[in-house]
Amino acid sequence: TEDLNTSKEIQKKTELKAIQSQISPHFLYNTLNLISALAQKHEINDIENVTNSLAVFFTRTLNNGNTFCTIKEELMHIKSYANIQLMRFPNKFDLVDNIDDRIKQYSILNLTLQPLVENCIIHAFKDKPTKGLIEISAKKSDDDLYIYVKDNGFGSNIADYNELNAYLNKPLKFDD
Repeated sequence: TEDLNTSKEIQKKTELKAIQSQISPHFLYNTLNLISALAQKHEINDIENVTNSLAVFFTRTLNNGNTFCTIKEELMHIKSYANIQLMRFPNKFDLVDNIDDRIKQYSILNLTLQPLVENCIIHAFKDKPTKGLIEISAKKSDDDLYIYVKDNGFGSNIADYNELNAYLNKPLKFDD
C-alpha cells in the first residue's frame, strides 16, 4: 500500500504541474492582451506594438507543445522577435522574407530559424555603423528544402566548410 500511496501522490503532483503549465501561458497571454488594449485605448502605439509582438513571440515559442511548425509560422515568430529588437534598436536592420508562399506551407522544427536571425542581430550588426540587412530565402530541389538566412554584417568564416562537412559525415557516436 505504501507503493500505491506514493504512486497516487506522484500522479497528483504530475496533474497539478500539468494544470499549472497551462495556466501560466494563458495568464501571460491575457495580461499581454490587457496591456495592448490599454496602450491602444491611451494611443500609446509603441507599447501596443511591442506588446503584440511579445504575445506572438511567446505564442510561437510555446507552439502548444508541438515540435514542428510551418515555415509561415516560424516567419511570424521571427518577425515578432525582429519587431521587438527594432523597438530597442531603431533602424538597426531590415528583415526581408523572400520565401515563396508554396514553400511556407512546409513543416520544419519549431524555433529553427529564429536563433539564426537573433545571431545576425546580436553579432553581425554589433558595431556596424550602417543599417544591417537580414534576408531569409528558401528553395526546393527534388525532395530537399534549403533555407538561407543571410546578413550583410561583420563576420568571419568561423569554420572551414570542408572540415565542417567532414565532421557531419562522420558516423554518429552516442557517447560523443
